[in-house]
Amino acid sequence: MKLKTRIIISFFIIVLEPLLFTGIAFLAFTQYQFSAIERQYGIENPTYEIAMAYLNLFEKDTKTEKI
Repeated sequence: MKLKTRIIISFFIIVLEPLLFTGIAFLAFTQYQFSAIERQYGIENPTYEIAMAYLNLFEKDTKTEKI
């Protein structure tokens, strides 16, 4: 195998591997959040809008006031 071919293959692995793992982690996190919303609030088939509202509520609950 030529050096140029090895460099091209290595470049794509270095670039695409983190993107692939980031995408998988995002999907796993959203699935976990959806199942947690279903369990906690009894909402069937939650959407991204519901998940974002849930995160906004969580942010409001945990925000501390500045003195």
